[in-house]
Amino acid sequence: MDGMRFRSLCANVDRLSVGQIRELRRKLRALDARKEVLARIDARGQALECCVHCGASALVRWGSTCTGLQRLRCKACLRSFSAATGTVVARVRLPEKLQQALADMLAPVPSSCRRLAARLGVDKMTVWRWRMRLLAAFDGAGARRLGGIVEADETYMRESRKGSREWVRHERDPRRFPAPPRPRWRDFRRLGLPRPAGLSKWQIPILTLADRAGARRAERLPDRRAESLVAVLEDRVSRDAVLCSDGDGAYRLFALGARAAALPDRRHARTAGDPGRLPHPDRQQPAQPLQGIHPTVLRTSHKEPLRLHRMVHRKARRPTNSPKRCLAADARSVINTEERHRNFIRGTARPAP
Repeated sequence: MDGMRFRSLCANVDRLSVGQIRELRRKLRALDARKEVLARIDARGQALECCVHCGASALVRWGSTCTGLQRLRCKACLRSFSAATGTVVARVRLPEKLQQALADMLAPVPSSCRRLAARLGVDKMTVWRWRMRLLAAFDGAGARRLGGIVEADETYMRESRKGSREWVRHERDPRRFPAPPRPRWRDFRRLGLPRPAGLSKWQIPILTLADRAGARRAERLPDRRAESLVAVLEDRVSRDAVLCSDGDGAYRLFALGARAAALPDRRHARTAGDPGRLPHPDRQQPAQPLQGIHPTVLRTSHKEPLRLHRMVHRKARRPTNSPKRCLAADARSVINTEERHRNFIRGTARPAP
């Protein structure tokens, strides 16, 4: 808008009614949010020095997009792009409402797609597509790198089939769309189908990490293979960190690949002279085999901390009963149980006086 039209608009503001002023205020508030989001996106485009397609540095201005972002063109590949190319906001006409949808997803109690669509003034399928795009862009949640003493474990969540159309397409055209290889989650309850025992390919593995400094990390694994878990651990855990986890074989592979030091298990670490006592931590001990390491695997590039080693050995130093003592204790328990049962029968069978 040129200066003359702007001055004319300002001169006629006092002629507006109360409803018109409220409508103008609402439009200005929405326009202010839109301009702010576009300015943030365009600031990234001003920092671009090479083409996002071929990497060439010969760039020229090439108009603007429909949303008002500056468009650039590469002289090498003759392709145009903007600051939103290759990001979540690419080809999004309402980036300010996409930001509101993201804020709603991060809220303690997110809204449903229908309620959020009614509040934003868009279709419910638009909100659903925005959420799918935002979820695909998430690279885990939490700290990027963890160090010190890090605890790791994996958990599993059921795959979300909300919005899936596979069964709808099958019931509509069974010849074109075959039956899906999995029933719907509600069919297990309605039809009484038996749930698969244990882990299945329909459960999503999630790796959780936490260190003693308070940093946390949760990241989805592409599959349940050990190679996938080791790749995530190498990317998120520092080289000088101490990793504590369960006895999964993937953590053992990760520990061996990073020169891990493992705590000996009290069930396997026995001296030749005294099978019931653990060796002293200050003495030099041979390396334990892989089958005899403790379920808690410690990964470190330097020597194992002596204080932590002593603490574990102090907790594990308990007297172990011999097989003869265990058999004698079991025999006494059986005899006592039979004696109590015999006394109970005698007491109940005794005639009343």
